[in-house]
Formats: sequence, C-alpha cells, structure tokens
Amino acid sequence: MAAFTYTAPVVGGSENTWGTTLNTNWSNLSTFLGSLDSAELAVLDGLTADTAELNLLDGVTATTAELNILDGVTTTAAELNILDGVSATTTEINYVGGVTSAIQTQLDAKAADTTQAEADWEAGTSTTESVVSPAKVKAAVLALQTGPTVVRSPAFASAALNAYSFSHGQGAVPDLVWAELKVTTAQNDYEVGDVVKVNNILELDEDNFVMSLSGNSTTLNLAANSTSILRYVANRDTGNLINLADSNVELYLVGVWF
Repeated sequence: MAAFTYTAPVVGGSENTWGTTLNTNWSNLSTFLGSLDSAELAVLDGLTADTAELNLLDGVTATTAELNILDGVTTTAAELNILDGVSATTTEINYVGGVTSAIQTQLDAKAADTTQAEADWEAGTSTTESVVSPAKVKAAVLALQTGPTVVRSPAFASAALNAYSFSHGQGAVPDLVWAELKVTTAQNDYEVGDVVKVNNILELDEDNFVMSLSGNSTTLNLAANSTSILRYVANRDTGNLINLADSNVELYLVGVWF
C-alpha cells in the first residue's frame, strides 16, 4: 500500500493557497482510504494485536465455515497430537463403532472360551454351538461311534477235545465267530505269542474231517469230529501242513457283535 502524503498549509501564507492545499490533502486521503467506510474502520476499535500477530493470518485460505469448526473446541494440543501419524481411513476407524469396553479384554475372554470345559452344546434341534473346540468335536465324534463288541473266552488249556463252549453274556447272536490258537512254546517256525486264526473246516476225503464254529444268544461253540483240531495248520514260513503240539498252544473262542 502506498504511503499517505499530505501538504500542510503555510501559516500566514497567501490566503489563495489554503484551499488548494487542503483540497489536495483531502483528495490524497480519499485515494488512500479507497472505499473504506466508517463501519469498516470501527472494526479496528479496541484492537490490541500487533503486526506479527496479524501476520499469522497471512496465507490462510480457510473459509469462515471452516474456521467456525473450531468454535467450542476444548481439546488440548496433546489430545490433538494423538492423531499424529494416523493412517486409518474413516471406514477403518468406524469399525470400533459400538464398542463398549476394551477390545483386547473381549478378545482374551473369547480365547478363554475355546477350552473343552467352556464349549457346551447348546440346547435345541441342531448341533450348532457358539464356540467349538477341537477337543469338543473329537469327543462328540467318539461318542457317536458304534464300534464292534469283541468277546474272547479265557484260554482252554487243551486243544485235544471234540467240543468247547463259552457263555458270552451278550444276550444276542454274534455276527462273527472264530477260534484262535495262541502258541505258548516255539514250534514249526511259530514264535511264542503267535496267534493262528481257525475257521469252519469241511474236508471230505480220506479223513472226512469236519469242524464247526457257531454262536447263539448265550454261548460260543466249537465242535469237531476229531479229538485234534490242530491237524490243518500250516508252517508259518513254508506253508506246509503240520500239526501244532496240543500241549504247546492255548485255544480261545472269539465272538464279534456289530
């Protein structure tokens, strides 16, 4: 802004120059003030800001509406500085909408509910559950399993009889029945503890040997037309037919219910 200049009238000077001097001064003042009116000048009434303070507004491009956003703000600089470095979007920050307590505390509580003791089946017609632990699923699967029931008789010390019977106590006819010969003394390439499974035998040749294994709702049974049921056992390694020594084996009857 150009400086306002004026010419002071000369005291005692020619009376013809006073009017011209004053008119020039008023004209210069009018040019200096431009269209500024009294109301605009009154805005400065009571102003105590210095030049440096007024210069803080230099370069400000905010609108009145934008500056008015600060109206009523009571936050401190430290509180505003919490936002320093925040890169989250509005959508991401809104994810915490409705949170009523510490999020980490809630997550920790959910993690604690994944134990077997906390995961209880909900009542209802379905098998849904809010929290299901792997151990709970395993227990439920195992509980639904209907594995076979296997009953094995005590050992018959002799395998040189014609008939054997064992009361199984299941109250139902078994689905499978077989006999087992457990080796108690090594022989014919069998080791102690080896088990030979024996099923029904029907051999109608010169020996006419027949052996039947059966079960009913009360007993497991073995019947043979010979005093030795050991004649048709193969050597474990060669497959050749041999007889296991009666005194070196134990006989078991086995029944299976599905």
